[in-house]
Amino acid sequence: MRRNPGGYACGVVLRRSPLVVSRPRSGPLPDDALYVRAYNGRDSRWYLAAMRQKAGRITAAGMTRKVAFELVEGPINDRIDKAYGEKYRGSQDLSPMIGASARAAMVRVTPKERG
Repeated sequence: MRRNPGGYACGVVLRRSPLVVSRPRSGPLPDDALYVRAYNGRDSRWYLAAMRQKAGRITAAGMTRKVAFELVEGPINDRIDKAYGEKYRGSQDLSPMIGASARAAMVRVTPKERG
């Protein structure tokens, strides 16, 4: 998951869910981790399904991997806000993505062990 030469956009699919997020609002990769914020906060269908299922698949750079989802809170939010601000300066989506609602719905995406 570390290599994504096309940028940070990727597809995230939840298992047993009809909802497919083809362009999630994914953040940069501080500390070699992938973070995704739900644009509509904790009430979004994607976030609710991710927290309920705790697992799904991610497709990036031509690879599909099984992943786990985990809620993230704390100081990492400030680092993600800064990275969003640098990458999306001037975008109409910036304000909602660094707002309290999206910050409260930030998920770390980690690869599951193969096997």
